[in-house]
Amino acid sequence: MPTAAKLICAFAMAAVGYISSEIVVLQTLEEGVRVGWFQEYNALLGFFFGWRLLGRMVGEAISISMMNGLFVGGLLMALALVSQGFYTMITESLDLSYDSPEKALNGMLNFTASYAVQIFDGVVLGFHFGLSVMAGLIGHFTARNWR
Repeated sequence: MPTAAKLICAFAMAAVGYISSEIVVLQTLEEGVRVGWFQEYNALLGFFFGWRLLGRMVGEAISISMMNGLFVGGLLMALALVSQGFYTMITESLDLSYDSPEKALNGMLNFTASYAVQIFDGVVLGFHFGLSVMAGLIGHFTARNWR
């Protein structure tokens, strides 16, 4: 059932996904790299996770809501990394770079690991998880005060 907390958490996590992706682009990627729909896709993932997970889990205690924000932020980051690795593998496989599904899966895991190493930056992780905690707090106060 739609609630105000689910809606606010969905928009808050969408903002986390978009802002974190923008920080990744600005902080870790070289100048002139084309990223396409990277920020928008991660914002859509954040919206989905905010609606389905975070909006349902907030409202009990402030510390629990903060930890739920961290948990959903970690899930968002993990799924964003895996999906970007999958996308890169698909674009490589359309160029017939792989001769078997096992090599394609191995390529996807290699791309995911290289992206994880690339974003392992204090600024990126600090902003992402800090914004995730803020999204949990916003959802908590929405669930408590707006029924």
